[in-house]
Amino acid sequence: MKALLAAAWEHVFFRPAGPLGLHAARVILSAHALWLLLSRPDLPELAGWPDAFWNVAPPLLRVRFGMVLPVGFERGLFLLAHLALAACLLGLRPRVTGLVSAVLLYHFAPFEEAIVGLPHTSFGGLTVAVLGLAILAFADPPAADAAPSPEHRWPLALVQLLVVCGYFFPMLAKLRYSGPGWFTGENIANYALGNWGITGAPWALGVAGQEWVARAVAAGTLLIEGLSPLTLWWPSFATAFVGAAMAFHAGIVLAVGYFSPGSPLVLLLLDWDGIDRRLRARRAPPAGA
Repeated sequence: MKALLAAAWEHVFFRPAGPLGLHAARVILSAHALWLLLSRPDLPELAGWPDAFWNVAPPLLRVRFGMVLPVGFERGLFLLAHLALAACLLGLRPRVTGLVSAVLLYHFAPFEEAIVGLPHTSFGGLTVAVLGLAILAFADPPAADAAPSPEHRWPLALVQLLVVCGYFFPMLAKLRYSGPGWFTGENIANYALGNWGITGAPWALGVAGQEWVARAVAAGTLLIEGLSPLTLWWPSFATAFVGAAMAFHAGIVLAVGYFSPGSPLVLLLLDWDGIDRRLRARRAPPAGA
């Protein structure tokens, strides 16, 4: 058993990999985080709100995330976060700009959740970017034509693991707090109907009114979330999973009316080595040329 686990560990984290995955991870994480910051231009203004709004946030939590700075200073840091992310996206000193981006995102990511008393930052969509960019800051940026190496695999594998946790842990939470009954057609129908009154999702009534559709959604949710760890082991499955997960997120928007800001990060799970091999094959000169 120990040998089997060791082999699995080596395969997931240290199998030789091409450089494309690391470059793609840097671009996707930076672009996604920059998109989220641009969608919240007034985020640093929260620092200037009266203390009555911040009373729901424990004082030590505010200290932990540095939420004690004046609003003018926050504006400067917010601008610096945009510049660092843009530089990282373009590959300018990616280790330095990536680490700076991660530290600043760590500071800004909890602002909205803290001021309303939420105990986590996952709904804001920046959690993976904070950790992912920090991981990439400790990896040597490879040349575009570098040979496959385990050094190109472990940073990407860690980032992919973060994405997988965003699917697998919600399944565990459903089982822990609701039990297997969460994955039933009746529960999905009630969930869609209850949210329709809030979001007006266009497919909500259709899902709630068709038992077989509700059951299919329940089964699909269980499969997407439960099988997500296989993407780390099986690259060809990862490609199929990305397509299924994108359809899954689109279905949530249409049937429930909620959009997950972190959903584009599922692209990190693509088989980047397979894509790299196909690109190299296209660039290779014809035989006999």
